[in-house]
Amino acid sequence: MSALTSSTRLTGCYIPMVVAGAEEESVEQRDFGDGTVRGPRSLRRVCLERSLFGTSKSGSAMVELGHTKVICRVEGPLSSSGRVVECSVVLAPHFGKRPATVMATHVPSIDETQARLNHNNVAEEVHLASCLRQAIVPSIATTNRNMGIGIHVTVLQSDGNVLAASIVAASLALADANIELYNLVSACRVVVVAVPDRSDLLLADPTEKEELESKAQITLAVMGPSQHQQQQQVVTYWDQTGRISPEMATEALELCQDGCATLFKFQRTCLVTTATK
Repeated sequence: MSALTSSTRLTGCYIPMVVAGAEEESVEQRDFGDGTVRGPRSLRRVCLERSLFGTSKSGSAMVELGHTKVICRVEGPLSSSGRVVECSVVLAPHFGKRPATVMATHVPSIDETQARLNHNNVAEEVHLASCLRQAIVPSIATTNRNMGIGIHVTVLQSDGNVLAASIVAASLALADANIELYNLVSACRVVVVAVPDRSDLLLADPTEKEELESKAQITLAVMGPSQHQQQQQVVTYWDQTGRISPEMATEALELCQDGCATLFKFQRTCLVTTATK
């Protein structure tokens, strides 16, 4: 699995995305996120940064996967009566969803349209926060049980694979806050797309358009091996929507694992590079 990388902080945030239908592209010839072409099993351009704010008792990280851009801020460790991990995900106002997605449902008035969009955003935020917590909590060491941690993710721009980007950013931000972890958590999503006159095709790191056109989606989060696990990886989150054959599901999980391994390398490189500056 391949990916393009960039170390430029917040490169190209809020780049206008192509309106659906304006450009037709083959599923075999997809965009890396910067105009270059990628294959079905390739990731988009990856950009990771940490220590964005530099305040005490907090950590931060930014993750870009093509046009999907998220920032995570971690508060902690803070004294608490028990071990508390709070997660929140907020979709930035007027964030970059495709116009075709926003206008997919026709409602008669602007006020009703805004109300429906706000309701859908809240539901999506709650769902993303719940999934994020499931994926991240197993990586936090339990040596200090009276510890409070707040994990706050802001989605600056959404163009598919938002949950995976949020998980990667949260894991980096936790490490940046010097919170003891068993290891970093990486994540990847794969979708299954029906192609006319041929078998179904797996697409790694899908865009929003590819997610909307897919017949099934598989999301996987994996924690790297810790010293106590004898080089054994741990699955912290797994989710599948849609119906596919067992053979296709197995192949999709293997592709997810490859994507997680690729992003895990980027995470480690980001930590090491920043620490040596």
